[in-house]
Amino acid sequence: MSQIERWKLTGRYIPPFLPFAILTYVFVGIVIGVLGAFFGKEHLTSIVMTLLFLPFAAMWVFIMIIHPVLSIVEKIRLMSGSRAEARIIDIWVEEGEKASETSYYIAWEFTVPDQRGDAVHFRKAQSISRKIYSMLAARDTVFVRYVPREPQCSGLDKKWLRELEKR
Repeated sequence: MSQIERWKLTGRYIPPFLPFAILTYVFVGIVIGVLGAFFGKEHLTSIVMTLLFLPFAAMWVFIMIIHPVLSIVEKIRLMSGSRAEARIIDIWVEEGEKASETSYYIAWEFTVPDQRGDAVHFRKAQSISRKIYSMLAARDTVFVRYVPREPQCSGLDKKWLRELEKR
């Protein structure tokens, strides 16, 4: 599995155009602000700077407040979701600068029936502990919980993980 596929499955993928778009947005705003100040249009500068600030403020609110709440809601939904067997399709380590920053990941694929009864495949990945990582290998079977109406919303079954940790 490629690094980009891994990032997509873990939700850490940033499209390559996004940083460029943000920098372009800021650059255009600064140029308009400087031109407004240069030509004596201070009100234009303040309007442009306010308009530049608002999306970043909204992004900060989302990252600091809304995203953690959504994460908690998803965990609650998964706890009451359906259980399924999944096959490990990849397992990997991402080294940090320090040994304590090393992260362990697992990616799985599972199949559930859609409304018509046809099999639909879903993939997901998440971070796991070093102990769990050492106990698993590609093509092993794991247990996941998923939301039946949104099977793309899945996670490793917490009860199964606790049982595995006890071994």
